[in-house]
Amino acid sequence: MQAQENQPFLDQKVTYRLEGQTIVDVLKTLESNHEGLVFVYSSSAFDLQQKVSGGFRHVTLRVLLKEIFKGVKVDFQEKGSKVIIRPKKRDKPKGQTAAKEGSEVKKVELRSKPRVRPVQEKKVDTTTIRGSKEVEQQSKVLVAQEEIQTASNESTTLVSSLDTNIHVIRNEKYLSFEKRTFSSPRLNFPETAIDSSYLESKKRKRTLAKEQKALKRLQRQEERQNEEKKFRAYATSYTGLTQVGGKSGIQMGGSLVWLKNRRWGFGLSGYAVQRAVENDQVLSNDYRLAGGYGGFFVEYTPRPSDKIHLSFPILIGGGGVAYMQQVDRGLNLGNALIEDSQAFAVIEPGVAVEANLLKFIRVGASLSYRYTTDTTLNYQSNSDQIAAGSALNSLSFGVVVKLGIF
Repeated sequence: MQAQENQPFLDQKVTYRLEGQTIVDVLKTLESNHEGLVFVYSSSAFDLQQKVSGGFRHVTLRVLLKEIFKGVKVDFQEKGSKVIIRPKKRDKPKGQTAAKEGSEVKKVELRSKPRVRPVQEKKVDTTTIRGSKEVEQQSKVLVAQEEIQTASNESTTLVSSLDTNIHVIRNEKYLSFEKRTFSSPRLNFPETAIDSSYLESKKRKRTLAKEQKALKRLQRQEERQNEEKKFRAYATSYTGLTQVGGKSGIQMGGSLVWLKNRRWGFGLSGYAVQRAVENDQVLSNDYRLAGGYGGFFVEYTPRPSDKIHLSFPILIGGGGVAYMQQVDRGLNLGNALIEDSQAFAVIEPGVAVEANLLKFIRVGASLSYRYTTDTTLNYQSNSDQIAAGSALNSLSFGVVVKLGIF
């Protein structure tokens, strides 16, 4: 395409070859090849999707546009860099022209008369006033139409669609703009696509997180079932310090435990307690206070796989305590004299810190408190008290060694 500068766009000569392009494509091509050229037109007034073909060489832009809109009465008007394309107005019938001239004469006569009558008695030709308002409205519509078309061509990235909907009145005098059918521009930003993809990815991540949680839950259930199927058990050895009758003593014992799973263990435990031998002034011989107890044992280990972990044992059972004469090891223990004895019930909760040394060995330190029922002991000769009722109620601290299949 060739064009000349410093002259109106409609008078510039161009060379162009049409090969089945639509009218709207041809207009866009002309705008891109002529810097500053903008076509203003109504999409509802013409069939812009109609295809045209032909070759033109050194013809003016006006001639080219007439060939494009061939078969349609079109009027081209150039205002600065804008070329307004609109349907050509039809010739008005003589009857309508005469009627308009008569209305104008009446309007002049009406203005020339002095206003001496009351306002309510004036007779005004409403058709004349309505006609003038519609003419003013027509000019406003054309200006608005030009502004809208220009904005749509210059900001295509922001305005997605703009429909002006211009309708022709039946008398075909002029074009009228219907305000009710005017749709405001809808802004279609590209960020909306980004937002939708972001929301989709967020929803996908949330779904994946739920699926992963469900999978982990199933894995934990399978692990627990496998743990319960496998046989596990262990034996413990305990040695520690305690108090017996208000004086320091030793405590020794152990447990046999079956593990339902790696956390819960159930079994039996037994312990013996005693204090040092003392010379009894009343009985004039060496006597010692000793006892033993045992019962049902339960232990819970929250995190058994950790290298160092905690466990919470508890023992519930019964036992007995006695004040007996000390005999030599070579003599029969059955010959030992028992001054007094007492049975009791016992409960002993505790806490232990354990370390997994090897696969089958655990070593730890235990702290527990032993609570018993009445353990009062008396001399048979004078009924004096040997030990109080809470003689075995005491803290115990010791070392635990566990051997087994954990």
